[in-house]
Amino acid sequence: MQHLLIQSLRMVKFYLLFVLFIYSSFLTAQDRLVPLSENLQLQKDYQQLMNSPSSRAAENQSYYFELDTLELPFIDDFSRNTLKTFQFDSNDPGITQNFWHKFTVDGFINDTLQVYTDTSYQYVWNSGTSTWDSLANGTIEVIYNDSIYRAENIPVDTVLFWPRPDSILVNDTLVENTNFGFFRLNEFDTVNIIPDDGQSLWVGNDGWINPTMPDDPITLGVLTLDGVDSAGIPHDPNSVTSSYGISDVVTSKPIFLGTKPQGGFYTTLDSIYFTFFYQPAGLGDAPEERDSLILEFYLPDEDRWVRMWSSEGGDNKPFEEVAISFRTLDQFLQDGFRFRFLNYATLTGAFDNWHIDYVRLGANRSSDDLEIDDLAYLEEGKTLLSRYTQMPWEHYWQSSQFWMIDQSEMFIRNNSNTAKNVESVLEVYDGDTRIFQSDIRRKPNFPANTIQAEQFSLDIFEFPKIDAPYKNFEIRYTTNTTPDDNRFNDTTFFNQQFGTQYAYDDGSSENAWELVGTDAKLAIEFDLAKEDTLKALNIYFPRTETSMLDRAFRIVVWSSLVPEIQLFRSDLYFPVYSIGRDLVTGYELEEELILNGKVYIGFEIANGGSIITGFDNNTNARDLSWINFDGSWVSISYDGSVILRPDFGQTNPYPVGIADEIPGAIDFTVYPVPTDDHLFIEPDRDDLYSFKLIDLSGHIVKSSKGTGLINLPMEDVSAGIYLLEICTEAGHRQVQKIVVN
Repeated sequence: MQHLLIQSLRMVKFYLLFVLFIYSSFLTAQDRLVPLSENLQLQKDYQQLMNSPSSRAAENQSYYFELDTLELPFIDDFSRNTLKTFQFDSNDPGITQNFWHKFTVDGFINDTLQVYTDTSYQYVWNSGTSTWDSLANGTIEVIYNDSIYRAENIPVDTVLFWPRPDSILVNDTLVENTNFGFFRLNEFDTVNIIPDDGQSLWVGNDGWINPTMPDDPITLGVLTLDGVDSAGIPHDPNSVTSSYGISDVVTSKPIFLGTKPQGGFYTTLDSIYFTFFYQPAGLGDAPEERDSLILEFYLPDEDRWVRMWSSEGGDNKPFEEVAISFRTLDQFLQDGFRFRFLNYATLTGAFDNWHIDYVRLGANRSSDDLEIDDLAYLEEGKTLLSRYTQMPWEHYWQSSQFWMIDQSEMFIRNNSNTAKNVESVLEVYDGDTRIFQSDIRRKPNFPANTIQAEQFSLDIFEFPKIDAPYKNFEIRYTTNTTPDDNRFNDTTFFNQQFGTQYAYDDGSSENAWELVGTDAKLAIEFDLAKEDTLKALNIYFPRTETSMLDRAFRIVVWSSLVPEIQLFRSDLYFPVYSIGRDLVTGYELEEELILNGKVYIGFEIANGGSIITGFDNNTNARDLSWINFDGSWVSISYDGSVILRPDFGQTNPYPVGIADEIPGAIDFTVYPVPTDDHLFIEPDRDDLYSFKLIDLSGHIVKSSKGTGLINLPMEDVSAGIYLLEICTEAGHRQVQKIVVN
């Protein structure tokens, strides 16, 4: 559990700090934490959802998701995902369909309606009077159905019309009727009716349930509100300035707050309380004073939301409980009651973080008895490796016991007002097979309202040797006591991955880390278990308020920092934003590099400015991470881990050299390579684009923009290796190595 003071940086603050920094240090280097502009984990989850068969099962059809009405008590500690997911498979047996239509005509479903809105007549020739007799037509009953709620054909209006006659009388002559009358096309829809899942408690997926962002939570997991949507994208990603307004909104399902499940009705004498805990910032970005977290209650009979509580932004602080009594709120004691949390925030990134924990709404409570009778883990499970969160499977088996920790420590909180007798155990699973169980740890008198550490001995355990290129194991921690009101937070997990890369981070990025300074370097120490060939370097480059796409860097590998001995220094690379495995982008090395023992792997800023990477606040490789800007190496300034992973198997599926996948991106052909006197850039269509020719020192040799085929003279360019960067107005980017003879 890390305890960090995370400072909120906005544009004004950034510029003030930057001016002071330049004035005092004259372009020396520094490192700092900056807010993220995205949530990559939400982006991955959303992408998986959109690519799933269930989300595509009923294209071109409507769907209606039913919502159960919940009964008291409402309890959510966010140790599991209770946000309703709006996906379905039309082949599921529980799904029904309604064939909705806009109207019926005298009980029949017609494709069209062509009628008169006033009385129409039929005409019959009367031979006795030698005149036309008129007979009034009977009415036609048209019943309209609700077009908003289409899960049923619910009549909302009945209108009487008259048939449109084929003939009308004009000057005592019966002629063809050319009056079109009142005409309507019927509307039809196939509506998939998806029953409620019976597990979720909330609708509105802008919030993020996670265990990594809070600082000392009440239990395992919180609901985080910030400035990005349910897909992890800023609510206003295209804003030139930092736009501001209502950001995330998360609403409870309807609740029976009028009718009691056992009969009768709730009154103010039932001592109903609504309570929750909240924390600004946590390990993320602190909300500013104008930012706020708001709680609102819903009045079903008035279809109106009422603000009940709010808090202005501020620095990180311990979780604080809020309690609201319904003793004077009898107007809300209705079936269909709901509540919601929302926040005001900067809408251009994952800024202004609020964390909500342990929401409870129940009867027979009092201000003197708001106890949570619950024993809970406070964090996700942890790696069983002594140094890394991940390492290559083949490397682990060179000296497996050397890489194991002797014991695993987990923190448990007793939220009850009484001491507890507690049992805890650690288990390791290979698929469904349990391959290890620790001794059962017993605490006969776990004190009330305290946090205790439990240690699980691993002296006799190592992961079994299995002939495979990679392997995953589930680490499962379980604690138990009776009574315990909430069993969901009694078990926590860790996915122990053995692939082809080394990692210090846990795969989550709570902040971004920025290295600033011309020629500044980052070097992270890795102690390799065996000799192997480094194939790639995997780095997470997050989106922030500052674009990194034009910031060149070189991958560097050292055998020693003092004295500084370089083993490898790459050509120029550029950051690439990615949504992929473990959040990282893989940079393939242009030559094989055999490494063994202790090495230092990182990068060097090539063209000034800064480089921003992901930063994990829940692990700590600070003592192994070094920066250099004037010939001296010092450790980074913050506890945590830069998300940078050397890969010895080239398994990362996102190699550098191709731009982000953008629909409709332009393809460019560049030729001839190598070149002597001319270089041609040919797009597959005539959209505007720009290009830069950059030498290996990071200097721009040529730059311009245009459309169509461009003939670039190269007679004045010295022989050597260059990078050609091409960018379109839509954001597509292509980088290619150019050799000039």
